[in-house]
Formats: sequence, structure tokens, C-alpha cells
Amino acid sequence: MRKLMSSKMMKGSFVREHVLGMINHFNELDVLGGGIEDSTKVDMVLHTLPKSYENFRLNAVMGKKKFTLNKLLNELVAAERVMGKSPQALATATRPSFPPKGRKKKGPHGKRGQAKGVPADKGA
Repeated sequence: MRKLMSSKMMKGSFVREHVLGMINHFNELDVLGGGIEDSTKVDMVLHTLPKSYENFRLNAVMGKKKFTLNKLLNELVAAERVMGKSPQALATATRPSFPPKGRKKKGPHGKRGQAKGVPADKGA
């Protein structure tokens, strides 16, 4: 029970890992006989989220949405993608590191593959 009450999602961590950890704590508590209602579990998870999830929390509470823990997990992961914190969102947001298109730089050779400063054969 202490783990549940002191649990907070660390800023910059992934919401999926945090919620799965909370679900694990709820399951341990259920095995020990300390049953908590599902709606209370959802509220507890919502209150462990950082300030970056404040809008999500307000929409869930004010909209009086009925979440199961699995549905809440899915919705939070989707919200995390929208906010751009997950690796998938970061992968799509970053540019590939290909060299720029355009003319290539000339090497040490001038026209017709000759080295600079070397006269061309005039008679050939």
C-alpha cells in the first residue's frame, strides 16, 4: 500500500511503464486481500501523473469518463504520442540524416580529371 501511495510518475519517463507498475501494485494488494474499487484505482493512477498530463486528467474527471485500467493505459499512451514523448513519435518527428541533395563538391581535380596545376597535353 505504501508503494501505491508514494508512487509518482517521473518526468521524462514513459507512461506505459508507470501505469503497468501501478497495475502490478494493485494486483499485489488484491492478492493480500486489500481490494480497491476499479474507479478508485483509475483515480489513483490519474493523480500520480506529472503536470504535463494535467489536461488529460481534467478531461477525464470533468467529462466523467468511465475508464477501466486497460482503457486508461491505452488512452494515456495515445496522449503521450500526441505530446511527442514516445520513441515512435520522436522517430517520425526527426529528419533523416541523409546528405543534402545538389551539386557535389569538386575534388582536387579540375576539368577532365586532371590535377590542378598540371598542364594538359596540347598535341594529343
